[in-house]
Amino acid sequence: MRERRYWLVFASVGIALSILFYFGAYNYLNGAPFLALFLSIVVLFVLVIPVARTLARKFEKVTSEKTKKWYTVMAVGLAVITSASLVFSLYDEYRVKSLDHAFDFQPEKALHLQVDLSGEMYIIEDKQAIAEWKTFLNQYEVKKMNDRKWNADVSNEQGFMVSLIFEDNWTGGSVYENRLINYGDMDYYQVLNGPVDIAWVTDFVDRHQSLTAKLVETK
Repeated sequence: MRERRYWLVFASVGIALSILFYFGAYNYLNGAPFLALFLSIVVLFVLVIPVARTLARKFEKVTSEKTKKWYTVMAVGLAVITSASLVFSLYDEYRVKSLDHAFDFQPEKALHLQVDLSGEMYIIEDKQAIAEWKTFLNQYEVKKMNDRKWNADVSNEQGFMVSLIFEDNWTGGSVYENRLINYGDMDYYQVLNGPVDIAWVTDFVDRHQSLTAKLVETK
């Protein structure tokens, strides 16, 4: 029984630390799974196994037979909860999602929608129009890109900037035909079922526009 509890603690701590490091490396490397896996294997042998072994031995020494069962349950439970939370967090970050979800687009809470298109800034305050905009964004599927794959040169691409303004916050970014950037967390996304219909955006602002400013072009 003692050996069984030792290995339960050892395995739980080892698994939790391995998953924690893998997802941390995966996120830091912007979704490079093979490199993150390689680094995790190296760290597993160099750091994780020795740490897990030390903690398991200390567990055997500092706990009585009466309390070992409960500490074992707690260690396994903590490892499972930690692992599940990290898996879900990473899955949600890198899964395919709608464009409006990538922007956390919540029109019911917005004061107005701001669209910067072809050098002009448009303010849309009508709630029905903002809901129509959400429906437009919702038809496109996007997936997070590796930062290293983002090409900063957008001079030859059609696109627009969009912002949803709240009372004390905002969300938005730049959308191009086949990719976009979220300015809130500076994440890059690829449009999977593009190109984004820029002509529809032009028609939308023509129908709902309230022209408020002329953007100054930077030469």
